[in-house]
Amino acid sequence: MKIRLTTCLLSLLVIFTGSVASAEWKANKPITMMVMFPPGGGGDTLGRATAAFMEKMLGNKIVVENRRGGGGAAMAKVLVKRKPDGYTIGMGVTETFSFAPVLNPKIGYDASDFTHLGSIANTQVGLVAKTSNPWKDLNDLVAAAKSGQKITVGTFSPMSKIIMTLVAKHFDAPFKLVPVRGGRAGIKNVMGGHISATLVAGPQAPFVRKGQLRVLASAEPDRLLVGKDAKTFTEYGVKNAFFNTKWMFSAPKGLAPNIVKAFSDALEEATKDKKLIGLITNKLNLRLEFTPADKLLKIIEQKQINGKARIKLVR
Repeated sequence: MKIRLTTCLLSLLVIFTGSVASAEWKANKPITMMVMFPPGGGGDTLGRATAAFMEKMLGNKIVVENRRGGGGAAMAKVLVKRKPDGYTIGMGVTETFSFAPVLNPKIGYDASDFTHLGSIANTQVGLVAKTSNPWKDLNDLVAAAKSGQKITVGTFSPMSKIIMTLVAKHFDAPFKLVPVRGGRAGIKNVMGGHISATLVAGPQAPFVRKGQLRVLASAEPDRLLVGKDAKTFTEYGVKNAFFNTKWMFSAPKGLAPNIVKAFSDALEEATKDKKLIGLITNKLNLRLEFTPADKLLKIIEQKQINGKARIKLVR
């Protein structure tokens, strides 16, 4: 009788705790979303729009905090120290968690120090130049550099500099790489004739549509949505020279599975919202794509492997 009673109690305990663990989570106080982007920019706009949609599903207000600096490292260093209770999350990009710790092992965190919740969009990085220039594609730009013309190329991040270094090494092209403060600054310098070309992660699309800029090559695994005629660096034979950066959301490590599910489900639903779809695809010119929480860490880990390989290739 005692054995039966004990077994029954244990069964009830398993059923009860299981139901609690899998119960739907709703926030009972405001959630803080730290965004790695400055106020007013595309990333900030996307973060606030996503927060507004998620509020409806999670049951409480989401307060956006801008934590810019270090390509997302400033935000990640704060996020990693917060309690894993669902009331603090961060919005950044995959390179914040994959490439940054590889480039700087003393950065203070690693991808595994977080619970990653999902991503909603991918970058559209391309190499662009003014259409008034004679270069029709990457081969033309390489030929110009080899002929003695001074070809300067803008790079907006350590990753973009490494990728353009890989391109230059592949073609043995004497490109001069110059830093620019973001894609819009790169476009401004190209349009003003201060640099020959620049890598840019989406803002180029309106200029390409108007015929002011030409995409010379895609720095993504696939050809760009705007400028589809331009080959990828991979198609040109350059190995491991692509971004595939995801705009993603993370939380401190140790977040309960039902809370992870609540955020991941909210993000998936956000990618079905007409207003958010329009913002992502038409205004920000990104590729709409949802990646669930259970797949995101594996993608980041693979990107760390790719990052290490790239660094070895350019050294």
